[in-house]
Amino acid sequence: MTLLTNCRLISWRQKAVIECYILFALLPWIVVSLVTRSPANFQPIGTFFGLAGCIAADCENEPLALRLMDISLANFYGDISKDTGYALFASAKAGILFNQDVPALVLPLDQQILEINTRVFGPNHQRSVERMAYVAADLLRLGRFNEGIPLAEETASAARKLLPATKLALRYTQHELSKAYLLTGQIQRAEPAALEAYSLARQLYGEKDLHTAIAISVLGDIHLEQGRYSEAAAAYQKEVEIERSLGGIDPEWKTIGQMDLAHSRIKQGKTIGIDQQIKEWLKKAPSAKSVAFKRELGTLCLLTHKYEDAQWLLSLSLKQSQAILGPRHPLTQVTMLRLAELYFAQGKPETAHELACQIIKMNGGIEHARGANCASTLNLLGEIREQKGQASEAQHLYLKTIQVRMMDVGERAPKTMEIGNNLVRIDEARGDNLFITF
Repeated sequence: MTLLTNCRLISWRQKAVIECYILFALLPWIVVSLVTRSPANFQPIGTFFGLAGCIAADCENEPLALRLMDISLANFYGDISKDTGYALFASAKAGILFNQDVPALVLPLDQQILEINTRVFGPNHQRSVERMAYVAADLLRLGRFNEGIPLAEETASAARKLLPATKLALRYTQHELSKAYLLTGQIQRAEPAALEAYSLARQLYGEKDLHTAIAISVLGDIHLEQGRYSEAAAAYQKEVEIERSLGGIDPEWKTIGQMDLAHSRIKQGKTIGIDQQIKEWLKKAPSAKSVAFKRELGTLCLLTHKYEDAQWLLSLSLKQSQAILGPRHPLTQVTMLRLAELYFAQGKPETAHELACQIIKMNGGIEHARGANCASTLNLLGEIREQKGQASEAQHLYLKTIQVRMMDVGERAPKTMEIGNNLVRIDEARGDNLFITF
């Protein structure tokens, strides 16, 4: 994000030229500030370095841009709690850090900007609502769902009252909310949010745009979790088609689209082909997206019984996920579950049991387990107990799994019915007469 970030009809070079003209126009003010040494006159210095940082960002020199922004923000004196100039350059710095995928550094800046906007414009102003959307998204990206989800829901409600001015903020909020609902197992709430985000993306950007492709991808993820595999495959196919039609797009987005489609085909029992582009992408430095990619590829290797490849990919993904997202983050727990499933498939039930128990413990124990990942973990623990011949323990775990699943996706979802079949098998083996209908 730079000073002229909303001027989409001009190139970055034109933006940089305009900012240079503004920069040199400030030079007389800089001289006055240095001569008078008055703190009240020091704001032009902050503005000067802020503009220089914007130019560096437009020229894609992010390290220099961040250094200049730091100098800029340090040279805003007096009461900055209502200083919109300070907020402007803090926003530019937040945009650079956002591109570097460091939400922990972005969050305090966004919170500070939100405070300034609220004091200057009021809580229901467009600028305040837009910044609230950024704060909520930062919290969700950090896995702080207890704070992020209520704030995002509040933001969406406020944004709807200011439409169409806040259409961008509403799309962004609903997109992040749909992902958060999915990660926390609130599948029934995830789909409406994702559908609204997709509709808004089409209105704002058109059919052939990366934002629209990403919105379709989230819908595919939701359908995949619901067991609606053919619908997921159709969504992912559309995602891939859009990404292929876009020139100059980051190759990793195209690769992720291919992986989504491959995952849905595996779920349908179809074969897949992983091209050289996917293999090359594994060599990239770790980031949140590449960690997710390795986890998904490891999952595909697990499903196709390529256990050696699966173990290497999932172990690497877990190590990097713990470092980047934290050991308790929901996506880290998903990777732990995949590793546990791998160990169980390899005939290592004790190792699988240990990992699965760690996941349940992180979520407050069996009685407090919620969400799709916990349900899958409980089901795995049931299978481990059943394999050991501990039928009553397995029955209890399957029952709890069904309870969690029914809260999230309903009793007729394929995964709920699959787990119900596990329970019926246990009951028949024990001679019990539990009538379970789906």
